[in-house]
Amino acid sequence: MRLRRFSATFAATVALFCAASASASIFEPLFMVTKIVGDARVVRPDGRTEPLLVDHAYPYGSRIVVASALTREQAASYKSAGVEPEEPQVSLTMARDYRFRFSAGSDVTLCDASGEDGERKIIDLAAGSVSTFITASSTKTGGAGDAAVEANLSALVVRTPVGECSRLTQRNQIQVGADSRDPSIRRCQFASQSGLMEISGPQYRLYKLKKNTVIDIDGSADFTSVSARYGEFTAEFEKGADAVEKAVFRTRCVGKVWRERAEIGGRMAISVMISYPSGKLVTYDYLEGQTGVGASSTGGAAEGGRAASRGAGAGDEPSETVFGGDDGDSDDSASATPSGDSAGDSFDFGDW
Repeated sequence: MRLRRFSATFAATVALFCAASASASIFEPLFMVTKIVGDARVVRPDGRTEPLLVDHAYPYGSRIVVASALTREQAASYKSAGVEPEEPQVSLTMARDYRFRFSAGSDVTLCDASGEDGERKIIDLAAGSVSTFITASSTKTGGAGDAAVEANLSALVVRTPVGECSRLTQRNQIQVGADSRDPSIRRCQFASQSGLMEISGPQYRLYKLKKNTVIDIDGSADFTSVSARYGEFTAEFEKGADAVEKAVFRTRCVGKVWRERAEIGGRMAISVMISYPSGKLVTYDYLEGQTGVGASSTGGAAEGGRAASRGAGAGDEPSETVFGGDDGDSDDSASATPSGDSAGDSFDFGDW
C-alpha cells in the first residue's frame, strides 16, 4: 500500500514538474547588452535616441544601430594600450541560451511577437550581420519533452529583406548588404554551422541544410536569386497554387524568381528558373493563386521557357565565383565544396 501511494505521489510530482517546465518562459522580459566596441545607439520604442550602454537592459521594440568604424581616437586608444583594435560590435543576450553579436554597420530592431501560440522574438536585420550562439535544447527524443524542444525551435526568427530565417540553433551568421550597382537589390548570406536553419520568402522555402552550409540570396520586390555557396540543402519553389518544384541544391545550383503584375487582371505573374552546374534548366511560369502552369520545360542551357530567356539584370548572378558541385539530381555530394576547403574552415562563426 505504501509503495503504491509513493508511486502515485512521485508520478504526480513528475507531472507537475513537466508542466512547470513546459510553461516556463524561454526569454527574459528585457534583453541585456553585454559588450560594446566602438559607438552604438539605441532608439527606444517611444522614439527616444540615446547611446547604448553595456550591462543595461532594454525593452523589445528597441532599434540598435552600430557604428560602421572606430573613430581615430578610439583606434589610437587601443594601439596605445598595445591592443589590436576590434571592429565595432554589440553583443547581447535574450536569455542564458540565446546570445547574439551584431557587426559594424548593423541596423537591427528586436521585436516581441509572442502570442497565444507561444513565445516568439524577431530580430529584424535591415543591414549588417548577426552571429548567433543558441544552446537551447534542439534534439527530439519522441517523449514528453519534445513540445519544449519545438517551442525552442519556433521561438526565434531573423527577418531580412529577402526572407525569414527560423529554427535556429548553435552557431549561425546572417548578413545583409546592398548591391553596389542597384540599391533596390539586397544581398544576403545565410551560414549555418549546425544545419538546422530554415529560410522562407516569397515563392520559395529552403530546408534540410547540411552542416556548414552557406547560402546567398539576392533580391528585391520583383526578383529573387538563391544560390548554394557551400554545402547542401533542399529548395522548394512554388509551382502554382497547389504544387511545388523541389530540388536538391549543391554548389553552383541557382534558382531565380521573377515577379510582375499581369496587364490583364492585375494578378502577379511569376517566372521560375532552376539552373544546375551540368547545364540542365527547369523553367515555368504561372499566375499567383492559380493552379495552371504554363511554359514549363526541362532541358539544357539552350532550352527553357520565358524565365530562361529574360535578360540578365543587376543582382542576377552571385556576387562572387563559386566552385565545383554536382547536378542537383545526384546523390553524390563529394564535390559540394572546393577541394581542401569547407564552410567550417573559411567562414568565421566567431568565438563566444
